Amino acid sequence: MLAVIDEALSTAAFCDHPYKRVAVSAWPVRALSERGKLDEASRTLMRSLGEAGHIQHPISKMDALELLWHAAWLPPIDGGEQALSELVKACEAAESWKSGRCLRNIVGVIGRDNPAYATRIIASMAGSGYKRQAVRWFASECSFGVRSFYW
Repeated sequence: MLAVIDEALSTAAFCDHPYKRVAVSAWPVRALSERGKLDEASRTLMRSLGEAGHIQHPISKMDALELLWHAAWLPPIDGGEQALSELVKACEAAESWKSGRCLRNIVGVIGRDNPAYATRIIASMAGSGYKRQAVRWFASECSFGVRSFYW
């Protein structure tokens, strides 16, 4: 399996755009963390977070960071909180309907374990159906898992 992870990281490095490099790196981050290679997963995450700073298009940046955050959140690795913080900032900068959906989904994942942060996210959201859903999910203590990378 480690050979496949190395191949995925090499492939990511050869991508011609920072969005692609970050998005392709998400799977190896998850694969490394699930195999107990937490230090390597964290190093890969931090490199990818740095690379995300070079993504110019705000929605592309948000999408890439969302994949990366899901990869880093569970099992948790060092840098997962930073990935979440960068994702929330990217959502706020994107000014898109996708931002509301992404923020709602974050609340669905972290609401039970980090209610203070979830409350701050909800307060920052523009009034929309996504905000109303986030409020309902939070109030009912719904908890959703992170994105699955495997079938």
